[in-house]
Amino acid sequence: MVAKAKVRELVRAFDWKGVGAALEAKPTLIAARDERGRTWLHLCCATPLGEGKSAAACRRTAGLLVGLRLD
Repeated sequence: MVAKAKVRELVRAFDWKGVGAALEAKPTLIAARDERGRTWLHLCCATPLGEGKSAAACRRTAGLLVGLRLD
């Protein structure tokens, strides 16, 4: 079973393959929001690039989330 915390971790790591697999396994998490009302796309875009995180991976993750109709 996929937990919301795990998806948050994957999004912040820009692991677009992991995010896609997790949300496919538990589609109800697509509409999840955090305590501040942010979607997965908000979290992705708010995560700074840094250790081992590439802009390309960020774009792929964001593209995946936009494809799931998150705005």
